[in-house]
Amino acid sequence: MLFRSLFQFGRTTTDKKEVKPSAPAREEWGNTVLSFDTLLTLSKKRMSPGLLAQVEKKEAEILSSKDKNQQIEGYRWLARVWMDSIGVFVPFAKYTAESAKLENSEKNLNFAAQLLLDEVLSVQEKPLQVWMAKEARTLFERQLQLNPNSDSAKIGLGSCYFFGAAKEGEPPMQGVMLIREIAERDPNNAYAQRMLGVGAAISGQKEKAIERFLNVYRLEPDNMDVLLRLANIYEETGNKTEAKKWYQELVNVIRRLEKEKKFRSEEHTSELQSPCNLVCR
Repeated sequence: MLFRSLFQFGRTTTDKKEVKPSAPAREEWGNTVLSFDTLLTLSKKRMSPGLLAQVEKKEAEILSSKDKNQQIEGYRWLARVWMDSIGVFVPFAKYTAESAKLENSEKNLNFAAQLLLDEVLSVQEKPLQVWMAKEARTLFERQLQLNPNSDSAKIGLGSCYFFGAAKEGEPPMQGVMLIREIAERDPNNAYAQRMLGVGAAISGQKEKAIERFLNVYRLEPDNMDVLLRLANIYEETGNKTEAKKWYQELVNVIRRLEKEKKFRSEEHTSELQSPCNLVCR
């Protein structure tokens, strides 16, 4: 279903049987463009009548208020409700973003932008990816207005292009160029290397993606996201030996971090099914 991940709070990428749509479903998306109003209407169907009344009352208060601080607190309240009481990501992220825009704090703008970008990397539905990427782009651009020298914001902004955030007439490679400039200046920037790897994988340049992810592995050997991406790419290309090697490395890292009480695998059960299944075969 197109909006399945709209109703799942948290990452969904690696549970392929659960989230990977069939080919016909992908064809039905076409050029679907999502708006927040559409996503919010769908999300509200999960609410009880009592909670829905409270939420809509708060929405009306924010719209009628001229007090910025009152609006900020209102958006924060809505974000907490969607996160704690409903567990739906999109409204939580949107209202977190709206409060960050009003506060105009570099820290909060970056937090809200990164929240959306991290989820873009997790969802499979293209229209939802595009909506999140465009929201994140706006936040990263605002952050760069406050701090034009923020490499992390530039990398985040460039990454948004991979998922459909480019405006009409913009060069398709603009996002890659933003990140590549930082990676060439600072080859040890693991975030830049990782996102260049993601961009290469999306564009089908699997060898380039592997090269970038191996760079990250050398810098951050415990980066579980990169270990999983390496394993997945090798599995997709039919190199089962290398796939098993990297899935095993992922499992080794997980076990060690569990012993150090830095990771709890039961909180990431679906994410571990693929590596565990392959390694144990």
